[in-house]
Amino acid sequence: MLKKLSMLILILAMMVPTLALAQDDDDAEIPEGYLEAATEEEEFTFLLPEDWIIEQEFGQLIVFSNESIQEKYDEDSVEVEDGELLGQVSFISSEFLGLLDVEAGDLEGIAMAFSEFFTGEGEDDEFEMGELFEVTDEDDEDVIRYVVLPLSTGMWDGGLFVRQGIDGAGEPLYMLMIAAGPSGEFETTQETLEVFFESIETPLTAAELEG
Repeated sequence: MLKKLSMLILILAMMVPTLALAQDDDDAEIPEGYLEAATEEEEFTFLLPEDWIIEQEFGQLIVFSNESIQEKYDEDSVEVEDGELLGQVSFISSEFLGLLDVEAGDLEGIAMAFSEFFTGEGEDDEFEMGELFEVTDEDDEDVIRYVVLPLSTGMWDGGLFVRQGIDGAGEPLYMLMIAAGPSGEFETTQETLEVFFESIETPLTAAELEG
């Protein structure tokens, strides 16, 4: 599982331009147990549980629920314990979707296009995919907040999350998060991941980030 996440980071870093996610939600309250945090150069800001850890690699974000899972990720270990959680966030432009033959706005299509990274044969931790589902706005069910493609290895349960936002220049942008935890525990941590996933912001444009 961790090895495949590492490989995906490297693949996306070579293929995907780093873009900025802008959200207009300055008046939102901070949920209990979370802190406002930022990367070292403040390219990204977000809400993070108080005891969680964040890293930035190749213009992407990697989040760890504790130091133990961070060390295992660095060592490419697949042994996990209760309460350990790992997530990795990437950003994709509408232009790149054309290379995948996916239409802009098609969140399900994006999730399925990237699912091939998790379904290769010959791996001890080969993934099984569940049924993709949508998470909609509480006040308007026609508004899709994000989609989730469940993934499982038997040892790990997790999912590929996809949502649409805009970059710093006001252009459409898509955010992907691959996250996983010990088998049987992932559903209980989805809300925590949701808060982090939907809180990511940056004041920069794509040109500033790529410059």
